[in-house]
Amino acid sequence: MPEVLLANSTLTVTADDDIKIEAKMDLSALTLSTPGEKDLTELPVKSAETVLSSDDEGKVTDVQREEERLWTSEGKGPRPWKLYKADEVPDWLRERFILTGYRAYTTYVQNWRSIFRWHNETLNIHTHLIALIATAAAANALVMRLEPNADVWDRTVFSAYIAGAAFCFGASTLFHTHFPNSPEAFHTYCSLDTSGVSVLIMASTTIICYHFFYCQPVVRAVYIGLIIAANSVGILGPLWRAWTTPGFRSLRVAVFLGSAVLSCVPVFHYLIAYGFPPAGSWLLYAGLMVVFYLGGAFVYLMRFPERWSPGTFDYIGHSHTFWHCFIVAAAWSHYCCAIELHRWRVGGEYCAHP
Repeated sequence: MPEVLLANSTLTVTADDDIKIEAKMDLSALTLSTPGEKDLTELPVKSAETVLSSDDEGKVTDVQREEERLWTSEGKGPRPWKLYKADEVPDWLRERFILTGYRAYTTYVQNWRSIFRWHNETLNIHTHLIALIATAAAANALVMRLEPNADVWDRTVFSAYIAGAAFCFGASTLFHTHFPNSPEAFHTYCSLDTSGVSVLIMASTTIICYHFFYCQPVVRAVYIGLIIAANSVGILGPLWRAWTTPGFRSLRVAVFLGSAVLSCVPVFHYLIAYGFPPAGSWLLYAGLMVVFYLGGAFVYLMRFPERWSPGTFDYIGHSHTFWHCFIVAAAWSHYCCAIELHRWRVGGEYCAHP
């Protein structure tokens, strides 16, 4: 039986009477630390790119599969419900400056139940879940706010906008509920969430373009066609696994920037050609929408306030929750802006200009 002995900085391994190995070790350089001593704010953080390896073009790596096997009790089934610290979970689950309250390799049943449990994604789920339920419940009432002389196309574009907002809220809710299940689930629901953003951009731009160019059907059709085509790439692209890998970063950025720029072109076209529509509530709502979107993006990108106090806002008040609230407020402001533009169009001599 081999014997191992460590004494006086000397490691001795004895295989039998004839073989004996000794090695000197400098134990003064040996340091031990506990998980609590790590700087958790510097740990790798989750993203679709860390979940799926670019070398495998979106395939889950052997390392990730082994990680999943170990996390699921040596492959014998899911672990009991438990929350973890940032240094206890795989890097694809970590959120920067969020140190506690993580779920990891949960089952779908555990995920559904977690909607009503307290963890660091609870408010991220509820902010868009409540918005989804409210939008679906009030969909008919929202469309009925149109003027009595609204035609079928008026109701169609408003219905499409409401459906787009509901899809965005629903996709976000599913992502924040189910992404801890596995790397594959993270990719699937992250892709759905990203597609939801493109759906909302498409619906939002279409409804404004519809009203601004109502009397120029050819121009309107061209713009709406371009908007649908550009955003279809952002909607369908994430469904392809390789889309989330680093090799497609430039294309992803180009698609979203292109969609954003294209969304502004019809508005500037109208303002340059015809000037501002009569001042009214629509302008106030448009301004609020811009403030909400820019404010939400600033808070999210700056990771405010958790950046200044890591661990304090793990459950309540971190940037992602604020970002969700800003998105809901911006979507509502956009709807109110479109309603005011609709009333302006059907209530006056809108087509007086060429």
